[in-house]
Amino acid sequence: EQRVFVYPLGPEWALLVAVNDELVMPVYTLAVNRLRAELQQDTPKGLATFRLFTSQAEAGRNATQPSSAPAAGPRMEMDVFVQSLNRLCQITTGYLGKAVIVNYWKAARQEVVERQGSKAEWLNQFEIERSGQIHYRGSLKELDESQQRVLRDWVLAFFRRCEEVIHDFRNLIKSTELGL
Repeated sequence: EQRVFVYPLGPEWALLVAVNDELVMPVYTLAVNRLRAELQQDTPKGLATFRLFTSQAEAGRNATQPSSAPAAGPRMEMDVFVQSLNRLCQITTGYLGKAVIVNYWKAARQEVVERQGSKAEWLNQFEIERSGQIHYRGSLKELDESQQRVLRDWVLAFFRRCEEVIHDFRNLIKSTELGL
């Protein structure tokens, strides 16, 4: 149950990435694009970045915590996520318009809050402006795995709404983000 992406890095290099469905696509795309740029500009530095990513992911999987502590794993910075959301909004606006995407984000958020209850109510701390910009007004700086799952569900609910209008929406977003 994994998806595989292949990114050409030059005549002799390719980046192969296998991901599962828990992936937050806007964050993934931003990270992969940064990694690709580093690998193409300065291969040794790019490889060091890649090793850092993989060692952090491995450390998160192998960490042992007392049972009363939340699950340890890769943490995500809130500002990186919000930046990725706004990039997604910018891309999507070109296809569906600002008013539609604003309504879709709000409806998707409400759907997730209704489905998940109190553990997702903090999504209401995201301000979705009529301009299509999203801002986080809460105090979280880093997101643990459970918070990332809530955000992933919100993004997936948004994608499902967009796919009702544009059936090939995910592939369209991928090709736009990758400049294909």
